[in-house]
Amino acid sequence: MAQRRGPKYEPVYADAENVEIYEVFAKLGCGGYSTVWLCFDTQNQKWRAVKVMAAVVSTEDCADLKIMEALKGLNLEGTHIMLPMGYFWIDGLNGRHLCLVLPVLGPSVREVLQESLTVRKDIMWQVAQGLQFLHDHNICHGDLRTDNIMLRMPCLDHITKDEMETLLEEPEKDDVHTLDERGEDPVAPKYLVSAQRIKMKPELNAAIIDFGV
Repeated sequence: MAQRRGPKYEPVYADAENVEIYEVFAKLGCGGYSTVWLCFDTQNQKWRAVKVMAAVVSTEDCADLKIMEALKGLNLEGTHIMLPMGYFWIDGLNGRHLCLVLPVLGPSVREVLQESLTVRKDIMWQVAQGLQFLHDHNICHGDLRTDNIMLRMPCLDHITKDEMETLLEEPEKDDVHTLDERGEDPVAPKYLVSAQRIKMKPELNAAIIDFGV
């Protein structure tokens, strides 16, 4: 959603193609400074999550890019740390936006709060391991909370576009009406759409994301 005050978001639409590689399928979520989209990487034929940052926090020295550089070349498997696989920039009506490319993740660890004590302890141990890894490399997470600890999803590479359509929840969609109906607002989106979940059981495998702005 585009905003006139506060962080400015770039309108993104389903079926859009960005930088001729990422085909937008669905909205996965949104936060205070970003929206996250399920995209199909037409170059590598894989599903990806593309996180479009608000213009105000789209800087060359943001936390995620700094940590990507600091941990470059290290094997992160088993660390429970999830960094972007890559990034690109887009210039829109609301400014310049950093777009982070990530694996598709499941819901946050809040989903396991009703699970057995054994499961909850295991997830918390995974989070502790992730934080220890960061601290061993002199990195402190700037925004650690349940919303930034996700559960990993099974591999989606075998899922076709048609199959993905059946796995996505039905979204809610509303048209946007501006206060000034005399003309189109160049920075307002045409419509708002709710986030959609992928109807697959996530793995009990934590992934720490979003290192603060």
